[in-house]
Amino acid sequence: MGGVAHLLAALRQDGYQQRALARVGGERLLTDIEHIGELLHQRTRGRSCSPTQAAAAFQELREISSDRSTSETLNRRLDCDDDTVRVMTIHKAKGLEFPVVLCPTLWTTQKGSQGLPHAEMPDEGGRLLNTYWVASGSSRAKAVMRVKTCADAEARGEDLRNLYVALTRAVHKLVLWTVPGFSRGIRPLADLLEQSCAGDVARLASEIPEALELVRIDSRPARIQPVAESIDDSSLLVSTNDRTFDEPWKVWSFTAIDRALQADSDRSRLDVDVAPHIGGLDEPGETTEEPIAVGPTEMTPLHAIPGSAAFGTLVHSVLEDVEFDSASVTADLLDLCRERLRYQPIECDPEILAEGLSTMLLAPLGGPFGETSLSTISRVDRLDELEFLLPLPSTSARTIAEAVVSHSSHDDPFRSWFHQVANGQIAVPIAGMLTGSIDLVARVDGSFFIADYKTNRLSNDAVFTTAELVDEMNHHGYPLQALLYLVAFRRYLRRREPRANPDDVVAGVAYLFVRGMDPTWPASDTRGVIWWQPSGELIDAVDHLFAVEGST
Repeated sequence: MGGVAHLLAALRQDGYQQRALARVGGERLLTDIEHIGELLHQRTRGRSCSPTQAAAAFQELREISSDRSTSETLNRRLDCDDDTVRVMTIHKAKGLEFPVVLCPTLWTTQKGSQGLPHAEMPDEGGRLLNTYWVASGSSRAKAVMRVKTCADAEARGEDLRNLYVALTRAVHKLVLWTVPGFSRGIRPLADLLEQSCAGDVARLASEIPEALELVRIDSRPARIQPVAESIDDSSLLVSTNDRTFDEPWKVWSFTAIDRALQADSDRSRLDVDVAPHIGGLDEPGETTEEPIAVGPTEMTPLHAIPGSAAFGTLVHSVLEDVEFDSASVTADLLDLCRERLRYQPIECDPEILAEGLSTMLLAPLGGPFGETSLSTISRVDRLDELEFLLPLPSTSARTIAEAVVSHSSHDDPFRSWFHQVANGQIAVPIAGMLTGSIDLVARVDGSFFIADYKTNRLSNDAVFTTAELVDEMNHHGYPLQALLYLVAFRRYLRRREPRANPDDVVAGVAYLFVRGMDPTWPASDTRGVIWWQPSGELIDAVDHLFAVEGST
């Protein structure tokens, strides 16, 4: 196989340059590709190499040390051949040529090293460090002066080498500045002129007028002093704004929409008769220190754990990382709970938490999947924390609810909530982008469902029946969250599986209230799980509303 040069030649023959230049920003792209190719060619020493070797050389370029000469070599090059002035250091100019070169600062004092003085000692065959400088700074001691003398000689040699580079970059014209009589510090240009013409540049110019021109500057150019335009402040007025800003436009999440719903309306107007909610991930919650008293036959291990938003986040993180179908899932959960609780200010026994989550995984999902539990779902059939970002139209929660009501059946568990929103009891304008993260997408026998974990605590005597969960969902606006998640997932599915019909493979959305999920209850009367299975026409109507309105 040929080297990088052969690869670039093949790409040019294939017309990649024309394709790159046909794109917006093509000159920038082409310049970068050619630069990277040149660096790889140098890195591989122009030899034949395999794709693996070329990739290794590219990785070496990424990890290369950031010394001065190397970092300048890796700087991006100009992407055009227009008339421009390029300003660069002498180090970066090594190996390059330019039609005209100007060196305005070679006459000045070159700064030496600001670190620990050191120098090569030819006689001793090693390098001598001035450790006295660390403790006391300058000194006239013989050993110290010896290091200084050798270090100055090294610096002078390096400056002469840099001077050579600077003076040999020009193809047609070189312009130098020098200041006669300037005698401080290291002066490589002055030393060179002193050796070549005893410092008499005028005489040298008269001897070779065809090659050297001397221009004497007797006075400094006048400094330009910008003059501010005078402002007539005799009649200052207060600026007033007469524009109308599109306030609803922003990046929305369900939490932000729900917060706006709460600010826009009194929850009591939704006619929801439930006890106050405590904790949960999607709502701000106060920590409850005392456990809720429940009947012993209806208590799950998670039921009595104090609730808070931090507890909800903890449960989500554990469920995201555990393997549901592991033979040692209880032990795995215990390890995860102990690890997470080390960094969480939550009063919770990790063994009780692990036992509760293990019990929750064994509970039947009910709905379209009957006795199936999360414990039967393997990692290859689940996707955790599916993030999405969707455009939102300039619309309102009322408009979305109207679309739901017009396409929902009368026995839909959340129809009454959407009906009240559609009637204008809650009117929140929204526009911009919708972001969110679906807790779980799972596949069972070829069908998909999405799930959201909830750590909400209900009233003292609640046993997480379907009726109680409907009230809890309505109280916190979760039907809107479920709707948005279904729209987002159907769009995701159409992109990943365009041949699949969402109506055939999407079973719905399940809200898993983990405190109430109990495997002792049959699938026909499952606890802690509530399903919503709106029709495909309903989801398509909302999706179409977003697409049509959002495109204007």
